[in-house]
Amino acid sequence: FQGRTGQPIEVSLTSPNFDAYLYLLDAEGNILAENDDGGGNNNSRLTYRLPANGTYQVVATTFSPEANGSYELKVRSQIGPPSIATMEHRGGVNEVAFSSDGNFIAAAGGDGKVQIWNRPTNQITKIAAHSGSVLHVAFSPNGQSIATVGVDNITRLWTTEGQQMAQYEGHGVLNHDWTQVAVVVQPNGLQLHYAVEFLHVYTIDRISELLAASCDRLRPYLTHSPNVSDADRELCEIPPR
Repeated sequence: FQGRTGQPIEVSLTSPNFDAYLYLLDAEGNILAENDDGGGNNNSRLTYRLPANGTYQVVATTFSPEANGSYELKVRSQIGPPSIATMEHRGGVNEVAFSSDGNFIAAAGGDGKVQIWNRPTNQITKIAAHSGSVLHVAFSPNGQSIATVGVDNITRLWTTEGQQMAQYEGHGVLNHDWTQVAVVVQPNGLQLHYAVEFLHVYTIDRISELLAASCDRLRPYLTHSPNVSDADRELCEIPPR
């Protein structure tokens, strides 16, 4: 097809029979863009702003060389403003969440990954969050942490930089200020019925509260045990022995 300088285009390849794959080439056959599952599931979609007037080629193919079947290919000038970021997942996207300040967007993927777009820096952080599909993703009230729930029945808390902060065995639901989590625990060898556990949550901005709670619980032991060093007692502001 013929294109012009700065023209935004969108190319999509869908098929019920195979995992679609797209290439966009210039007139000399150089690869300008490629895409696997940008259209969700096993479909491909790419957007691109053409660099110059001239002839361009679209190659519609499959991820697996031996695959074949029916397909639909569309090439059109992109309607509306061009994309400013793309987060692609194999297996589709199950949920998207915005932070309260609008600085971060997180996408939960069917590939077990969560991607977090930092809008001010235009950087995307990719997290291998779960074994199997990520069902849910949500931001903390201050927008600095996320919670994920996977099909593996595990709930995890992360920083927006991708560092894991906590893990809960079961499907967890956090309260409005992220100070507690209710975790649904499935039956096991010792427990015959479903149960709900209520646990305290300490995000990075509440580390001082976690230290205070830990010291309150350990104070009798730290105060009286002969096996505790004065340096350990000092952590909880307990006088040396």
